[in-house]
Parts: sequence; structure tokens; C-alpha cells
Amino acid sequence: MSAFLHLSDFHLSENDATSLKGMEPTLILKNTISKIMNKINDFGKLDGIIITGDISDDGSKTSYLNAHKILKKMDLPILAVPGNHDLRRPMMDHFTTASNFATSQFFDWAYETSDTKVIGLDTLVEGETFGMIREESLNFLRENIQFEIKKNLDPEQASSFGNENFLHLMKFLEELKNLIINQAQNKNISQEIDLVLDKVRTKL
Repeated sequence: MSAFLHLSDFHLSENDATSLKGMEPTLILKNTISKIMNKINDFGKLDGIIITGDISDDGSKTSYLNAHKILKKMDLPILAVPGNHDLRRPMMDHFTTASNFATSQFFDWAYETSDTKVIGLDTLVEGETFGMIREESLNFLRENIQFEIKKNLDPEQASSFGNENFLHLMKFLEELKNLIINQAQNKNISQEIDLVLDKVRTKL
């Protein structure tokens, strides 16, 4: 069974003295990684590091460079998606090597181990506090789900699955995509998405 280390919200900046009320986030990250490495045997074999946003607090090149220098000491693939404080271009200079990216402009990626596929989707809207899933990201997710289902089921199972659950899953993705496309008029769509999820869960 694959295992990953999940980290988030480092909020590094070019000048730590002016960030996060003087909490020195770069030092905190260094100490955290050092403690993890000292107890690595307790974790067992790790297949990668997943970072779910806000590597940087100010979007500076220095913050991403420093974060990458610290993280690469673990000698593991680094899989990252941006948070609302991040900026894509400087982040891509250091955090795009481990995954199979759908495009060179966004952090939509897939990463596979022998028994697990991890998919990252880019929801960053630079300069805003909210996120937004692009239609292209949902298409990327759908394509990967379709591929994995077909790859892992034998023909008889695939036929059975495709007749019922697969169709419900695809319908859900289409409905979710339509909700996201319309989010410019309604940025808080979590309740609507929950309703769609509940409908699909009753059929799966």
C-alpha cells in the first residue's frame, strides 16, 4: 500500500521577518522536515510528499526556492497544487518535475505508484481568496477516472460497471462541471455540489 506525507500552508516569504507576525516560517519548515527525517522509520516507506497549497505567502521566487531546498532533503517526489497565496509561474520553476502534467500552464497532474494514482487539480485564482475549478481540470479528472476503471476491470466487470455505476459517475462529473461553469454567478456552490453528490451516492 502506497503512503504519502501530506504537508500544507508553509507561507514562506522573501523576508521571514515581515511575514506571519515574525513566526519565521522557513525555520519552522526546516525543523518540521528535520523531525520527520529523524523519525522516518516510524513512518515506513513513503512514496512522495503531497503539498496542498500556500507554499509561499508572497509569491516570491525566493520562497519557492527555499521550500524546495528544504523538501528535497527527503529525497522523495514532491507533488504540489497551489493555494490562494501562491503564484503559478514562480512555483512552476521548482514544483513540476515529479508529476505528469496535463498542461504547462496549470497544476493539473497525475502521479502513479504501483498501486495508487494521485490526481492534483489547480483551483487557484490569483489575487483572490476563493478557488475555481476550470472545465479543463474536470475533463482531466474524468479522463483519468475513465482510464483507471477500464485498466483495472476485466472486460466482464467493465461492462457491468459501465452499465450502471460508471454511467452514474460520469453523470456526476458532468453535473459538477456544469455547476463549476456557472460559478461566476454563484461562487459559493458547495451546497449544490453536496446535493449532486448525495444523488450519486444513492445510486452507487
